[in-house]
Amino acid sequence: MRAFALGGEPERLRALSELRGSGNDELIRVTANRLALYTGNDRAAARVVPLLLDRGLPPDVQAHARIWLAQLEIMHGRWSAADTQLAAAATLNAALALEQRALVAALPFAPGGTSAAAAAEAALARWDAERTPATTFPWLAVYNGLHGIIREYLLGLLELRRGDAAAAAQRAAALAGRGGKPEAREFARGLGESLRADAAAAAGHVDALARFDAARPRVSEGLLESQFGSQAYERWTRAELLFRLGRWQQAEAWYAGLAETTIDGMLYLAPAELRLAETRDRLGDRRAAAAHYTRFIELWRNADPELQPRVLAARARLRQLVAPAASPPPGKT
Repeated sequence: MRAFALGGEPERLRALSELRGSGNDELIRVTANRLALYTGNDRAAARVVPLLLDRGLPPDVQAHARIWLAQLEIMHGRWSAADTQLAAAATLNAALALEQRALVAALPFAPGGTSAAAAAEAALARWDAERTPATTFPWLAVYNGLHGIIREYLLGLLELRRGDAAAAAQRAAALAGRGGKPEAREFARGLGESLRADAAAAAGHVDALARFDAARPRVSEGLLESQFGSQAYERWTRAELLFRLGRWQQAEAWYAGLAETTIDGMLYLAPAELRLAETRDRLGDRRAAAAHYTRFIELWRNADPELQPRVLAARARLRQLVAPAASPPPGKT
């Protein structure tokens, strides 16, 4: 941490060498995660994560590393590069890669229209998730025995994306009625309630906010810290609903907290920065709005071509904000 936060390249190379020689995949994973979150240095994390691709490590560990590398690419708007990482992950752990591909396809800000979502939905429909082998890798072991639940939830998200709220409601009901061990039942209940909240938010219903509260699962700390247990998708959806309702200051808190737990949450960082810019813009805080627009532009400056119009629009608004007589924010006169 000290080497990448304060040191020069020689110190960083020594730190990487020490990590590589440790043979401790959990130490490497934790270091990469903390570098990304606590120092804001995702480039440093992107240098540490590949240490988990050592062929001597279990395939599950290598697959998880590929997933993180994909998420770091998405953070910078490079979805095509992320797709390459997900394809590599699929050769190591097909279940993990399929779940991740389905989740990113369900994201409302995902590019590429509906083709990726349709392909992910078809793959999930064919998958016998209940027969997914268990893993001993601690970061993934929290999902042992829960992949069938995650499959139902992801199918529901993809059904909501294509506008089939009735099908998603059936998924939610199926999750609510699942049996199994107490934590599995509670996890299923939470994800089922999440789908109901997501559907209500998509319809613009204010009661979605109460549904999001009810969807919080009472499960182990390890599962709460996982990508699905942390409900990052729902936190984004809640923030978007508050934004649409004009409750901008409340929305800000949800946007600001999306990328504070693990690298998994950094999927949302650039779109959240753009929303924070728009929120501050609407509240008349030119300096803060300019800072968030600048951060968004920095994150997506090398984004895929189809995302560049969003970057260009942010640049145009930033120029207006820093001009001597700033233009009013969108929606205000």
